[in-house]
Amino acid sequence: MVVIAQFSMKNFQLLFSAAIAISSVAGASLAVLHNFPARTQASTLLIDLSSTATSAENPPAVFTNVSDQTVSVTKPREMKLKTAALVSTKLDDFPHQRFTLVDEVKPASDFAQFRQRLRYATKLKDMNFIRAILPSDKIAIGYRETAIADLKLENRESAFWLSLDHAIAVGCTAEANLSYPDLDPESQLWSCNNITKQLSSQANSSELVAGVSGSINRVVVIGKNVSVRSQPQKNSAVVALLSNEVVEVNPQIATQQITQTTFGENNNPNNNWTPVILPQGRQGYVYNRFVYSPSEYQAVFGKIQGQWRLLAMPGGY
Repeated sequence: MVVIAQFSMKNFQLLFSAAIAISSVAGASLAVLHNFPARTQASTLLIDLSSTATSAENPPAVFTNVSDQTVSVTKPREMKLKTAALVSTKLDDFPHQRFTLVDEVKPASDFAQFRQRLRYATKLKDMNFIRAILPSDKIAIGYRETAIADLKLENRESAFWLSLDHAIAVGCTAEANLSYPDLDPESQLWSCNNITKQLSSQANSSELVAGVSGSINRVVVIGKNVSVRSQPQKNSAVVALLSNEVVEVNPQIATQQITQTTFGENNNPNNNWTPVILPQGRQGYVYNRFVYSPSEYQAVFGKIQGQWRLLAMPGGY
């Protein structure tokens, strides 16, 4: 019994000593692991696998900027946005001729309220609202008079709907009444859009001579980060981004694209593409919904018997 007790006591001492040795080694290893991030580059990525439940709303976290003091967490969505920002910077890296949108309509005015209702009705393709503001039988559109029936209001993709929506989407300018004798004496005449007028006034006189005559080869692209594509197709590669700026039209390709627009049919230029030449020689196409040219249709409004009316749509291609 004594021998067994002594043997057990020796075994216990050996096991205790081994445990101490293992603890020492483990402690040293933990110390090394603790200090390791401090010697690791900040770009090191560690994937958090602590949670196996992932979804679009709760994606797995990606840790960056590891240190022994703080750990910052960057979600994959945030990394994607940062990548998109870098790509956007490259596509936007060229000289720009910015364009300032100007709207002379006072926000609380009677015409501002009418325009707001008109914009909403145009988006909805509200034929009753539009018929109520049109002349009874015909209206001057471009350089000729068009019968109201030929506007094809029942066709939601007709040239008239697209041109009217395009015209009233931007600012308007007050004009002198020189052509509409039926207008109420106290009524203001409003012309929408006013891009052509603003283009002439904002353009650099050294580049654009005599207003429209010098700006005829330039267009204004309205919107933020509007894509310039390699081909006149929505699925083609994006070669540049434009935001409220003046760009040059590619004259050779534009000449080939010129066609006669017939109202009531689905051949409105707003559904086509404008070929452009950017600074540094970059070329591409911009979808016409974002493009305003000096020959753009305008919508002219005035009051007749106390009601706002669409009087004419001069301009056109």
